[in-house]
Amino acid sequence: MQECVACKLIKSLGDFGLGGTRPRQDGSRLRNKKCKACFSKESRERRAKSPEKYREESRRQYRENPASRRASARKWYALNTERAGNNNREWRERNRFRQALVSSCLEAKKRGHIECAADIEEIAIAFTGYCAICGEEKKETLLRMDHDHKTGRFRGWLCHNCNVGLGHFMDNSELLLKADTYLKGIQ
Repeated sequence: MQECVACKLIKSLGDFGLGGTRPRQDGSRLRNKKCKACFSKESRERRAKSPEKYREESRRQYRENPASRRASARKWYALNTERAGNNNREWRERNRFRQALVSSCLEAKKRGHIECAADIEEIAIAFTGYCAICGEEKKETLLRMDHDHKTGRFRGWLCHNCNVGLGHFMDNSELLLKADTYLKGIQ
C-alpha cells in the first residue's frame, strides 16, 4: 500500500506506475509518488494548456526517430485494437463529408481528372440519403460523391451501381440516350 501525494488516498501498489528506467539493486522497481489516475489527469491538463508545445515535441521526436515512433504506435494499436477501431469509426462519423471530399479529390488526382470544386457545406447540404439517379435509399457510407471530371462541379450523391454506370458511359449523355433507346427497342 502507498499514499498518493496528489489525492492523498492510500492505494494498492498496482495503482502506481513504475518510475525510472532501471531496477534497483535488489531487482525491485521504484514506484511513482502519484497514482496512475492523478498522473494521467495532470498530464491531460498540462497538454490542454499548451497543445501546440506537445504537438511540436511529438513531431520533433518523430523526425529524430521515426522507426521507434512507428514501433510504439504499432504496439499501442496491438494492445488497443478495439479502442483504435472505435476512435477511427467515431472520427469517420464526425468527418463524413470532409472524408468524402478528400477521398474524391485524391481519386481524381490519381486518375488525371479535375478535383471536385465543392466545399464541405455544399456536399453536406446536398446529402439526402437517396441516390440521385435511381432514388434508392442507402446508408450514408454506401453513397458516393459524384462530380464532373472535366469542370470539377459537384453533381450529387450516387449509389455504387449508378456511379459505376456513369463511369462506364464516360459521363456521355448521348451514349446514355442510345443505351436507353436500345433497351426500349429490346422490350
